[in-house]
Amino acid sequence: MVKAIRQLRRYANQRDSGQPEGNERLSYASQFVVAICFEKALVGTFTAEEEHFAEWKTTEPAPEADVCASIGVMTLSSQERLVAGMLAPARLLDVVRHFTLFMQAGRGR
Repeated sequence: MVKAIRQLRRYANQRDSGQPEGNERLSYASQFVVAICFEKALVGTFTAEEEHFAEWKTTEPAPEADVCASIGVMTLSSQERLVAGMLAPARLLDVVRHFTLFMQAGRGR
């Protein structure tokens, strides 16, 4: 997961390596980014450091048992929970609309 997060930070030119590694302007419109490695998934904001990425913990308002039944598994992986919970269209729009804060964060971001 650390490599996935570092790769996202490299794409956005946020690793302060002394030389440009990516194009941060392409990430300015991103409210969050998702790091996925096999069955594990972590979500963080565009400018989050590694320690601020976290797993999405719930599929609410849909019961987790119903989500499991709908995709034919006994238990959900971290990735499946994130997709069913946070990335469900209505919830995703709610997150972007009500839980996104824009502010100056240095270098004109």
